Amino acid sequence: MKKSDLNNGAALMLIASLAFIGYAVLFFFRNFTGGGFELGVTTLNGVTPDNLNALNPAIMHYIMHLHIATAGLSVSKLAGVIPFSVVTPSSKPPPAKLRKKNTTA
Repeated sequence: MKKSDLNNGAALMLIASLAFIGYAVLFFFRNFTGGGFELGVTTLNGVTPDNLNALNPAIMHYIMHLHIATAGLSVSKLAGVIPFSVVTPSSKPPPAKLRKKNTTA
């Protein structure tokens, strides 16, 4: 495997992680300001969020908490992925004292 392939893969991981974090932040803020249940879902079988809130506020409260938890989980998973994309292994050989000795005779 060439080092350039490794760097390209790391850059792709970093870009995808940052894009997904952007989506999670958008998901979080749309929870409080959006006009639908999720991105692109404005009604569920003709029921709007306002109608559902009037019918049963506990369900809307649960949906809001679920969205916040989903956004937080997405960001926390990606916080663990980003360091792998930034820190790439060195192409230098290990120091002599760390190399395995050939003991075959």
